[in-house]
Amino acid sequence: MSLVRRALTSTVSTPGVTPGARDDWQTPAWLFGALDLEFRFTLDAAATEETAMVRNSFLGPEEDGLRCSWGGRGSTVWLNPPYGRAVGEWVAKARQESERGAVVVVLIFSRTDTAWWHDVVMAHADEVRLIRGRLHFVRADGHTGPCTKGCALVVFRGESGTPPKFSAMTRSHASL
Repeated sequence: MSLVRRALTSTVSTPGVTPGARDDWQTPAWLFGALDLEFRFTLDAAATEETAMVRNSFLGPEEDGLRCSWGGRGSTVWLNPPYGRAVGEWVAKARQESERGAVVVVLIFSRTDTAWWHDVVMAHADEVRLIRGRLHFVRADGHTGPCTKGCALVVFRGESGTPPKFSAMTRSHASL
């Protein structure tokens, strides 16, 4: 079983994530809806049929989004990666795809204590939007649960030569 299949379809026990927590939570609809109005996403790069936000165009466990192209120039990609040990690999892949011409918007923990945050986000992201409060993610069965950490939206446009622009957002600013 590939790393992606395992991460998208099973329970995980990861430092910083509740032990035994499922890693197949869906992005809150209000957040994705507001961002989709701004970015017009053409691909969800890490999803299952149940969690895909771009319903007609997503990479599931079978496609292994870490190893295939996300479309290149003209693509606008949504990425809510599995929040396990490989999250740094997903962020690095988002950067790589932006250098091929895609705009990639990533929803991740704001883990400013990690090497991947400093090496990839701070060095290559164009924008970081810190989300005030804790997001509540949704499972396929409709159950919601609060995120265990603060989150950020990281935007890669492949244009950054300077530190990212930081801003803050709240639910009231993003609600439809």
